[in-house]
Amino acid sequence: MKNENKENFRDLLLNKRKELSDDFVMQKSKVICERLLNLEVVKNSKNIFVYNSHKNEVNTSYFLENVVGKNIYVPKIIDNEIVPCIRENLIVGKFRILEPQESNPINLDEIDLAFIPGVAFDLHGNRIGFGQGFFDRFLSKIDSPTIGLAYEFQIIDKLPTSSYDVPVDMIVTEKRLIIF
Repeated sequence: MKNENKENFRDLLLNKRKELSDDFVMQKSKVICERLLNLEVVKNSKNIFVYNSHKNEVNTSYFLENVVGKNIYVPKIIDNEIVPCIRENLIVGKFRILEPQESNPINLDEIDLAFIPGVAFDLHGNRIGFGQGFFDRFLSKIDSPTIGLAYEFQIIDKLPTSSYDVPVDMIVTEKRLIIF
């Protein structure tokens, strides 16, 4: 399928996400994060990569406040690549997203689990992001399980894909867990 179809999905779902109330975001995000905290793959992971949410993405703060005994790493953009760094001393970085001030990276092969944001996901694990390719490049370099976090309305039967798109291994919404 053509890229303009991706743009149509992106525009439609970003507009819908922009209209979400703070209550909706916090309530649904809490349910999603509670589900995450109860997953065996989370319980068995030591080094977890978690995105810092913005623009009404599934908010990961409840997970971060309630996870115990894990090392948490977040994205820092360095040379247009995502580098997973220790989650400390956060400042507003590229794209106005919080990121660590200092680079204290972890080796990619040490990541046990990664939470991935998206504008849309499909029932095959494919995702559409903001179109910059940051997460696709990151996903192509890691071997750990990946979990897409989404509101139920962000799940589409089938999304258009490109050769560089990298699917996630599972998706958690406020209503279900989808495993591929």
